[in-house]
Amino acid sequence: MVNFDFTGTIDVRVSYNAAPLTSYEIRPSSYAIAGTQSSNTVTFPLTQNTDAPRKLVFRANGSWEGATLHLLTNPLEVNAPDPSAANVFTVQPGQEAPLQLPQGKDTYYFAAGEHTLPRGMWAEFDLGAEYPLDRIQLAQSTFQIGIGMTPTAYPNKYTVETKRAASDPYTLAVDGRSNTQTGEVTNTFTPRAARYIRVKLLGSATATGFQFSNAVSEFRAFAGSSGNLAQGRAAAGAMPNFATIADGSTTSAYASESGYGNWHSGETFFIRESSTVYLAPGSLVHGAFGSDGISNITIRGRGILDGSTLTHDVAGQGEVRTGSIWLTGGSDNTVEGITILDPTMWTVVMNFATRPKVKNINILAYEVNADGIHFSGSSDGLVSGVFIRTPDDNIVMYHYGTGRRNVFTNSVFWGDDAHIFLFGLGTVPNAEISDITVSNSDVLNQQGVYDLDKFNGVMKVWPNGNNHTSNITFSNIRIDSFRDPSKAVVFQLRSDERFAGEGGGTISNVTLSGIQVNGTGERASTIAGTGAITGVQIAGYTRAGATVSNPTNGNFAISGLVSDVKVNGTNIPTGPPSSLRNTSFEAPSMPGSFQYTPSGSEWTYFREAGIASNGSLFGVGLYGAANAPDGSQVGFVQKRGRLEQSFGSAPVGASYRVRFSLAARPGDAAPQTVKVTFDNVLLGSYTPGSTSYVEFTTPPITQGGGTHTIGFEGTTDADRTAFIDRVSVIPG
Repeated sequence: MVNFDFTGTIDVRVSYNAAPLTSYEIRPSSYAIAGTQSSNTVTFPLTQNTDAPRKLVFRANGSWEGATLHLLTNPLEVNAPDPSAANVFTVQPGQEAPLQLPQGKDTYYFAAGEHTLPRGMWAEFDLGAEYPLDRIQLAQSTFQIGIGMTPTAYPNKYTVETKRAASDPYTLAVDGRSNTQTGEVTNTFTPRAARYIRVKLLGSATATGFQFSNAVSEFRAFAGSSGNLAQGRAAAGAMPNFATIADGSTTSAYASESGYGNWHSGETFFIRESSTVYLAPGSLVHGAFGSDGISNITIRGRGILDGSTLTHDVAGQGEVRTGSIWLTGGSDNTVEGITILDPTMWTVVMNFATRPKVKNINILAYEVNADGIHFSGSSDGLVSGVFIRTPDDNIVMYHYGTGRRNVFTNSVFWGDDAHIFLFGLGTVPNAEISDITVSNSDVLNQQGVYDLDKFNGVMKVWPNGNNHTSNITFSNIRIDSFRDPSKAVVFQLRSDERFAGEGGGTISNVTLSGIQVNGTGERASTIAGTGAITGVQIAGYTRAGATVSNPTNGNFAISGLVSDVKVNGTNIPTGPPSSLRNTSFEAPSMPGSFQYTPSGSEWTYFREAGIASNGSLFGVGLYGAANAPDGSQVGFVQKRGRLEQSFGSAPVGASYRVRFSLAARPGDAAPQTVKVTFDNVLLGSYTPGSTSYVEFTTPPITQGGGTHTIGFEGTTDADRTAFIDRVSVIPG
């Protein structure tokens, strides 16, 4: 990696010395850089762009890893703080930064050289007078909060320090870093004269779970037979509510407003209100910064924040690791200009914030779960001029709270796994994501992870938790050819639930404008509606130079509850799924029972056909058979029973398929074969292989306008039954 500032136009010379240079590529291709090669050296001009700083990659001999040079530039820095100014506290290499700035200082200046940040969530006490302290108590809590955290009794690691005068250095009174006790802990020691106490919470002594979190409700200090001298005496702390650690109540806890500050407190250096942290050019700072509920913080400069000294190996529990910069809550916080290397968790997190801003930073990550930038539950934010290369999601907004009017622009992205832009997921209710703009950016590579049909996509909108996502615009996104097209997807707009029980969502008004894909062969993109998706506008979309005019040449599929899709202003048939009702046979409701030829639903039943619920004697969910895959009821056809439904008109000439799930009834001598018809035209016959549900999709049928009917019919006079669920009609 090389990073530097410049203005105007310069000549760049790159020499490759590991082997003969047989080929090279410079990305993004949109920079249109033409190099001149002489032996193993390539020279090329580079012109700076103030709004979109030039961030590029030189790939030698087809390499994507070792022989890949990242050249990450910025415009010339302006208004750098003066290390000798009265408001600036300069931290020299090897010097420990103070937990809080001295009176009259508002800026930490990390000078060129190597630094290690202090760690731990801390609180200070002024007892008002000097006492011969000989005992402390720490009331530990289960009050861990944060999305995905379950309150758990962890033994806190901690230290307690004391001093006599404000100007004295602290000395260690209690070393609780090996504490294994939960609940209330008491430590006694030789009496020591002290007026001031500092407690540092350094994570949890646990081999699993949230190893770097802290949960404490009360700190107490005693001198002989005295009462609690610390009560009401908390004078400062890492968190705005530091007073709760000595408020006399064990029902409150020393915790941040969102809980995020407690999540990784053991490895985090906390920043106070209205402070600036400056990383000077040539500085290498090891550690992590954090704040919660704090406003007007700026972290800036041209130095490097390095995560290599943070704990990496946590027995596969990646998301308990410590993020590099977590400024959650608050307003008007900024991260600008620095480079972040080797983050171990989500790199820059500015969730639950108002007007967060990230500008001109670079992120190079190697760990799974080391996402780029999170703006979940935040509004009116800006990300501009950044470079992100991570093995996980690059830009994320989860449904952690309402998030609106965020802009992501003028940047360069590289996703080695998962998504580039992910808007959705999360189960917090009433956490709408809306009015999001992604523009003028380059994607150097992307590929999915785990399930390549599910966790994939350069552009992903995926509401969950019964939330709604709306007014999302992707414009002028340039995507270079994929490293492995078979693992990559351009976009997914989907509204199904990620995992069972989380609930899906709905989507409205998504625009993809000026999307340029410089390649082919990628996996198909999707617009797939389990919940309603409406108002998708695609314009100026090209693949390998060819203009996309329909799903076929655009390599995308539409299915489910989707309506109002336009490509270059032309309506695209999305089919009648929205008019197909009661697709999982939930009406009429008959808990624990079954009924032949029931009335009162959109389906019509003939002969030995009807509805059965989980736990009914008909065998749904009993005798080793599976429960209904969607809801708690299924349709059934026994012997030659038939069930059918008519639905409204759709465009003439469009092709559609019928998709459904089928299972055998337990105890039948042989499985039932089911005929599937569309307007009495046989689409196929299907036989379930077991009492577990399997999804089938029929061949396509081209239909005319008007009302249509789909039907499922048994094919034997023998007493055999098939269960049917999750019926849909999808474009073919």
